[in-house]
Amino acid sequence: MLGRVDEAAELYRDLYPEVAGDMFIAPMTMAQLIRIVAHKEKVPANEDVLQGSRLDAHDLASEALLCISCREEVTGDRARIDVAGAHRHRFFNPQRVHYAVACFAPAHGCRAVGQQTDRFTWFAGYSWAVALCRRCGMHLGWRFVSPGGGHRFFGLIESRLVRMGQGWAN
Repeated sequence: MLGRVDEAAELYRDLYPEVAGDMFIAPMTMAQLIRIVAHKEKVPANEDVLQGSRLDAHDLASEALLCISCREEVTGDRARIDVAGAHRHRFFNPQRVHYAVACFAPAHGCRAVGQQTDRFTWFAGYSWAVALCRRCGMHLGWRFVSPGGGHRFFGLIESRLVRMGQGWAN
């Protein structure tokens, strides 16, 4: 197994040379890279992994979305969901601050803090609480909960999520 970990770390360095000096790899991302190595799938070095439409080794290596502050893995492309007819939304809060928000379920890298409230909710019928990065505490968005708690999702601020070595991707 150690050989695969070494190979996965080398694959990470090849895919993301701009962050090669910062070798922290989130556990889920490392597991994905080990699966790529274990299946001997080819991932060309220095290729832009955000391009392309088929689900393959590139997607496994690039699907993680990280906190912009500490690079903790927050969620991934496969957790994207549509709420109120769309995945992405634009809102203003009561102080007129604009947010571009994307919806995810789950977002294991977030923790909700404070009490749920339905005041000024952006999604009718849902209450919300602030969602922070589990590692560094940066405000990443909000956790929304339907009445009775039957449906939960996170509305995450797009500008506070990045892919490894890159900015927000549509």
